[in-house]
Amino acid sequence: MTTKGAPKVMRSNKGFQLRLDLYDACVLLKLAEQAAPSECCGLIFQHFKTWAEIVALKNVADDPTHQFHIDRQDYLQACMRYDRKPMAVFHSHPHSQPTPSATDLQLMDALEACNTGMEMVIVGLTPPTVNRYRKIENVYRCLETIVVPTDALADQLYAVTRSHAIHYTESQ
Repeated sequence: MTTKGAPKVMRSNKGFQLRLDLYDACVLLKLAEQAAPSECCGLIFQHFKTWAEIVALKNVADDPTHQFHIDRQDYLQACMRYDRKPMAVFHSHPHSQPTPSATDLQLMDALEACNTGMEMVIVGLTPPTVNRYRKIENVYRCLETIVVPTDALADQLYAVTRSHAIHYTESQ
């Protein structure tokens, strides 16, 4: 029985490992292309240990062409909607390689300090690549690189997954 107004406890990600596939990478690339020249951003939730749910959020940074900032309320609403903590935060680097910038490293340090266990996924447009990062033994490591096809296959994969894997949350 839940008391009215009591805080809801979100399900843990314990035992889950983030899994991105080519479909997910195509969705992330399309989000990055649509947001360019600004950075896209959002959260990735893992479901049933098998598939990822990509949640695009509005970039509210003062300079969205060179940084990203997710509104705290949007973050909380997404977590409540999916009833769990996100596995990763994602954003794009529309003008550079998909490697962590100094600001990205600071964010990953903050996420680790909060014991979130979250990873960072960075989408690069040139070349079209999705990299997944995590801090392991005080070193930032790229755990996975997915090179995204730039032909009709990418558009086809995106069309198939758009209705299943992507949800938009707009800040008011």
